[in-house]
Amino acid sequence: MSAANQRKVNKITADIARIERSFFRAEDPDLDQRYHELTRKREHLLRSIVLELHLSIEEIITGAIGNALLRGRLVRSPIGQTIRDLLEEDRSLGFRHKVMLARSLSLITTKEFAELTELNTVRNRCSHNWSLKKLTRRKIKPSKRKKPLLRWRGTNLYKTDDFLAFVKVYANHYVRLWLRH
Repeated sequence: MSAANQRKVNKITADIARIERSFFRAEDPDLDQRYHELTRKREHLLRSIVLELHLSIEEIITGAIGNALLRGRLVRSPIGQTIRDLLEEDRSLGFRHKVMLARSLSLITTKEFAELTELNTVRNRCSHNWSLKKLTRRKIKPSKRKKPLLRWRGTNLYKTDDFLAFVKVYANHYVRLWLRH
């Protein structure tokens, strides 16, 4: 590695460490506080990976839909601007509708549609809940066990092995969609 690249790596490593220290007190001498901070950091990491997968896949789908709708027309054309507004502006279509549109345009398969819909559900749970570890009983009879909030295909994504299996599935989706579009 060149000296210039080593300096870049050292700088970004230091920047990441500074950001982490400003937000998490993971080196607190009080072990209870340290455990709490590390648990919080873990939840942020899980949440950020789910959001990253969701956003990166959405970016590919948005581009594929735009290309399919433009059919060779310029983005600068009036139709191109309307399509861009529909897909990318402040009040653009949401992920669910983009996935539905992509399916209707045969840009994704039926299986991809179903799996991306599942991803959107997990993403929504991550985005709208502070604690990802909690159990929920929504629409479940009190006599039945509570389910984990962060679940996917009957698994508890708060468990590392289940989360890594989830990441593998959606990282593969990302790669396949990126190669195709």
